[in-house]
Amino acid sequence: MALAIVLALRLIFPLAILRWPLAGTLFAITLDFFDLHIFEALDWSELPAGDYQVLDKLLDLYHLALESIVVWHWKEDIFRRAGLALYLWKIGGTFVFFMTGLRAVMFFAPNIFEIYFICVLALPKLFPRLRLNSPKAVGALVLAITPFKLLHEYILHVAESSTTEFVKGFF
Repeated sequence: MALAIVLALRLIFPLAILRWPLAGTLFAITLDFFDLHIFEALDWSELPAGDYQVLDKLLDLYHLALESIVVWHWKEDIFRRAGLALYLWKIGGTFVFFMTGLRAVMFFAPNIFEIYFICVLALPKLFPRLRLNSPKAVGALVLAITPFKLLHEYILHVAESSTTEFVKGFF
């Protein structure tokens, strides 16, 4: 039952990305964050032993694919090209992860795409005077995002910790 609920939530609700890209993406990320909590609340025994990381990555790829469909239809060529390049980098890294099973591979293919996607959608709404319409501006955005995602991927896939536990280690 828990597995069916998690799969239904993670497959159906991200479809909102196609209609409401920003809200749908934020909702998909929230579901991704809480799926283990849903298993915990309902029934851990249904959690696929050892295979959950693979299932989780496949579900992540699903909602990233929906985001890439939105990017494909963006009118601004610079946003579309950068977004699709970041998406393909993430997909390539995930493929290498699936082929090798090495979690550290994910550090070298961080999910910059999704943060980029959110920023391109949200920044103009939050800062109407901000112009991200040049290659330098898009490059600066990607460079600003990258260190945070590299740290996040390091914590999850190299240190094999949670962000909370990693931060607690410093205090």
